[in-house]
Amino acid sequence: MRYTQQLLLTLLLAVTAFVSTAQASASKPSTSKQCPDTDDYQGAREIIDDLVRIVSPNGIEESFTADIGGVP
Repeated sequence: MRYTQQLLLTLLLAVTAFVSTAQASASKPSTSKQCPDTDDYQGAREIIDDLVRIVSPNGIEESFTADIGGVP
């Protein structure tokens, strides 16, 4: 019985905290800034994509962790 009461109390506190947080965030005005336009970078993205492309028909792409100066 004691365990059930403790469990219900914990659940009640969790739900109360969730509801109060949701209400607080809903009542605040949005202060987030709009994401800047990144279309200007599209040309640079294409160049970088081309640099990492394997052009050899027998080319192999490898990805691994290397220890450099004893740091993994």
